[in-house]
Amino acid sequence: MDRADKKITLHIDCNVTQNKIQAKNKKNFNPSPTGDAKMIWSLSLWLIVPLGLWVVFLGLLYYFLTSNFDHWKKRGVRYEKGLPFFGSLFSAMTLREHRIICIDKIYKKFSNESFVGYFQGRQPALLVNDPELIKSIVVKDFTYFHDHGLQLDEELNPLVAKNLFNLEGHRWKEMRSKLSPTFTSGKIKMMTPLIAEVGKTLQKFLANTANESNGKVNIKEAAVSYTTDAIGTCVFGVQCNSIENPNTTFMVMGKKLVDFNFLRGIKMLCIIFVPEVAKMLKFEFIEKDLTNYFRNMVKEMMDSRRKTGQMRKDFLQLLIELKDKGSISVDNAEDEYESRQLGGFEQDQPASTRTEREQYSIAFEFFIRFPIFLSNKLMILINYRYFTR
Repeated sequence: MDRADKKITLHIDCNVTQNKIQAKNKKNFNPSPTGDAKMIWSLSLWLIVPLGLWVVFLGLLYYFLTSNFDHWKKRGVRYEKGLPFFGSLFSAMTLREHRIICIDKIYKKFSNESFVGYFQGRQPALLVNDPELIKSIVVKDFTYFHDHGLQLDEELNPLVAKNLFNLEGHRWKEMRSKLSPTFTSGKIKMMTPLIAEVGKTLQKFLANTANESNGKVNIKEAAVSYTTDAIGTCVFGVQCNSIENPNTTFMVMGKKLVDFNFLRGIKMLCIIFVPEVAKMLKFEFIEKDLTNYFRNMVKEMMDSRRKTGQMRKDFLQLLIELKDKGSISVDNAEDEYESRQLGGFEQDQPASTRTEREQYSIAFEFFIRFPIFLSNKLMILINYRYFTR
């Protein structure tokens, strides 16, 4: 066999050998259909199980948020339908409108009804339109309607949860009885000189500012400063002087207290409308730094007065008297009668004193409510001066 034949034979043998190797490899490579199916099924489980859990969770959440939505239907009361989580106050819950505006819309929509139901989150609520029913609720049958319906955790929100406006049941009744003498006209008149003193400071400030700025005065800032100083001197017993110095600590903390932002709005809405969720997430109505500031300030002022024996005709002095003696004295028969009408001087009531936390809570609540009293007083004064000129 010559060289050419050897080359041809070698080439053919190589091709045959390569073909045999490829055929052998194909024979040995036998993918298992069962293995592929197991892998696909395993991937499906990873997708199906979490998806199923999410569906179950969302279903339970939907049931939780809507389980009370047939409350008024079962009782035959006309009502404004609600949405999950938002209830009947969708625009308020989304911070588009104030809650009062939403309730006013429901009132106008059902103005012909004596009362109408709606939902605050998932909680059923009743809006009473009939004046006679309202009178019965707040006077004759008030013992059945004294709770305010705001569920607050006392550990997370001690200043707000323990004040008169948010206590419930026997604790509310006892607190109201003890505090009634502080709201008589005589006790309020006692603080009038303190408010008048702040008014003189404001008058002087406005005159000086008007002269320096060609008659231009920021009335809003002036009113805020006046209110802050009046609260400071009447409730907390401190001279803030924020009219002349708007950057005082009391003024800064007060602004921070009433400042409203998106995060605080969400927290407040959850606390008011979905208290179970707020408690689970540990939402605070008032931040801890604010709570500690007002608490420490009241404590320091009370301790200082006890040590020095200083007496001052303000609300803080009434709280000290209430804590030390268990009750507040009245100066005349008129105040005693007025106090009885407000719910004080109940017979056979055991003497008790307020805890420090309750004292701080009462003083703090006045920081929120006292501007309403001041506004009314200012309007009366303005109207009196206008109509008697």
